[in-house]
Amino acid sequence: MTRNRIINAPSKFDLSIAFFDRPNPEQLGGRRSVTFTIEGPSCPNGQRQIEVVINHISWEDGSGESWCFEGYCKTDVGQPQNSTAEVKGWFRTSDRKGWINIDASAQSNTSGTAGQGDSGLRNVIDQIATQRNQ
Repeated sequence: MTRNRIINAPSKFDLSIAFFDRPNPEQLGGRRSVTFTIEGPSCPNGQRQIEVVINHISWEDGSGESWCFEGYCKTDVGQPQNSTAEVKGWFRTSDRKGWINIDASAQSNTSGTAGQGDSGLRNVIDQIATQRNQ
């Protein structure tokens, strides 16, 4: 896992819309994503924005401002095109800062070579490839 600092996380409104609103069929896997601006080892040029689909979220301390989350990164983070990576992290919506771990070992690509992701992740990757080829 590669840990990066979150320097601009989604607002509480964006987070709730992405997690609770009905699926959007035009987006990856029919799920809405949120954008994080990160800096750290996954950012060769200092900072980068990544899109994350959040599959699990919980209150970290009950304040309603501090969140633990899990999901996957939709944009390639220094990996082959069409790859995704599992992510876990924490951030505060009050100041939009936190950290995110990007699990490079869960990444795989659509070339049909042996990926290390689970079958659900494989299905999402196959959907991306199909949509890009249409």
